[in-house]
Amino acid sequence: MHTLNLKVMAPLVEYASYEEDENLQDLWAKLIENILSLPASVILQQTAIEVLNKVSNEEVKKNT
Repeated sequence: MHTLNLKVMAPLVEYASYEEDENLQDLWAKLIENILSLPASVILQQTAIEVLNKVSNEEVKKNT
């Protein structure tokens, strides 16, 4: 595991905590796992968080 930047951690926790849909909760959990285990740039991590925050349940169902 590596150090997590506050600029990544704050929106990650905030956005994930708002999610009520089980399918999207699973995606947030996977994103959290990946961010904690795989070193990546802060910009890439922030982008992944912003994209997932904009995904709807209908979009997840269409693509799974």
